[in-house]
Amino acid sequence: MSAAKGTWSVDQVVALLRRISFFEGLPEDDLQRVAGIVKGRALGKGETLFREGEPGDAFYVVFRGAIEILKDEPGGKPEWLAVRRDGAVFGEMSLLDDAPRSATARAAEDTQLLMVEKEHFRQLLGNDALSLRIMRNMAMALRTLNIKHAAAQRPGPSPSAVWGEEPGAYTYGRLVQRALLPRNAPAVEGYDMAAGVSQREDGRGTALWDWFTMADGRAILAAVSAHGQDVPAAHQLAVARALFRHLVPERSGLEGVLGELNNVLAAGALDGLEQPVECALVAVGDGEIEWTSAGQAPGAIIRPDRTVLELSPQGPPLGILEGFQYPSQRLTLQPADALLVAPGVSAAVFKGATDLAATIRDKPAADVVAMLQTALAKVREQLPPGQDTLTLFLRREA
Repeated sequence: MSAAKGTWSVDQVVALLRRISFFEGLPEDDLQRVAGIVKGRALGKGETLFREGEPGDAFYVVFRGAIEILKDEPGGKPEWLAVRRDGAVFGEMSLLDDAPRSATARAAEDTQLLMVEKEHFRQLLGNDALSLRIMRNMAMALRTLNIKHAAAQRPGPSPSAVWGEEPGAYTYGRLVQRALLPRNAPAVEGYDMAAGVSQREDGRGTALWDWFTMADGRAILAAVSAHGQDVPAAHQLAVARALFRHLVPERSGLEGVLGELNNVLAAGALDGLEQPVECALVAVGDGEIEWTSAGQAPGAIIRPDRTVLELSPQGPPLGILEGFQYPSQRLTLQPADALLVAPGVSAAVFKGATDLAATIRDKPAADVVAMLQTALAKVREQLPPGQDTLTLFLRREA
């Protein structure tokens, strides 16, 4: 198939694609598009396709055979994570966020692959049907790998045994959280902004913030909290971040972004397991913000006279009600107005944080966040066990 342009017609490649579960049910036009860019790759048993740490240059679909996914262990035998068999997709994660390969892929037997190179990958993501399939596949794969990692730390017969309170039970989740957090807040003219996560030593790695740039040039701040008892927060945070990085750069508004993420999380949900995601998105523009949120992700605009405008939730937590649409609202910020967001905390705790922020008028945003995090650390007993606190604060300069 790598020589398919000369020996295979597009119709022949389309017929081949129809035999692969990942492409099953796609419209003819979509199959024709894929057939025009897909290539073939054959591996012998034991042959390595790519190694952990290498740049991602393609994603793959297993046509026939099996690919082992391995985690390199310094000076030791690689750790086996998963196997991808006929119809399975893999390798898309590093193309979504331009990160190095997170694991090694090796043929467990003689294997034939379909390959889509990096330059063509985003063409597929521009198609709604194919994009949703790729994201759903990614969500399911991340869930499998993260549950395996966490369970390996605390072997046991039930979720409560895996997600216990003993020290060290959530080391993997905290490592994932630390790797996902950005180093700095964006620099937006006319605004001072900062964000902080508690990253408790006994925490589960439940909170994440990040920022992105939209097609219209606005900066987007995302604050996410995942604290279900049955699914690792690290999984939900990684999925949310990757999907935001895919969805946001193509948009000129927040309308529909949370709806798409919600559908992906709901489609990949495991029956009977609690796995809610609460988040807020804020687009920062010239004198205004655009706001949307899911679940318990309280936000408030704080005026210089200490009056507070609470921002209402826009819908339920993500991943529990497929098809729900999350509206957005645009709000004017006057000079010296501030915005505070703290997902995952109760209304009473957030009110206390808002009152404190209203009294701090002469401090940089980073100092305000540090003071809020210190205050929230003192009310841990009012938070679910192991939950990290997250505060996002911005002020329009006077």
